[in-house]
Amino acid sequence: MPNLIDDGVAFLANRLKGFAGTDVVIRRGARVSGVISGTLSLSSHEVIDEQTGIPTWKKSSDWVFTKIDLVIAGSIIMLRPGDLIETVVGARRFEVAPIANRPAVEPHDAQGQMVVVHTQEATCPTEC
Repeated sequence: MPNLIDDGVAFLANRLKGFAGTDVVIRRGARVSGVISGTLSLSSHEVIDEQTGIPTWKKSSDWVFTKIDLVIAGSIIMLRPGDLIETVVGARRFEVAPIANRPAVEPHDAQGQMVVVHTQEATCPTEC
C-alpha cells in the first residue's frame, strides 16, 4: 500500500516528465521499448586517471526515468551497460555506461520509484 511519500514522489516524477521530459525508446539488441519519457541532464564526475593518478572530470549525459516505464516485451527491465537510449525527435543516441566508479544505473529517490541512468552520447555509425 503506497504511503504519502510514495504518492508525492510519483506526483513529482509525472510533473518532471510533463515539463522537462524527452520522448525516447530503449534499445537492447534487437528488442525495442515503446516510447517513454525521460529527463536528460548533463553532469560532470571526478575520475582518477589510472595511468597518472591525477583527478580529471568526465562529462556524462544522465537520464532520469520512472522505473515502471522501463518496459521491453511486456517486462520491466533494469537498464545495463550497452543498452541504447534513442530520442524520438532529433535522432540522438546515448549508450548506458558506468561512470567514475559508479554503476550505470542508480536510485534517484529513497522510495526507488525513479532511477538515474549514466550514459555517453553515441557517435554513429561505429557505436550504434
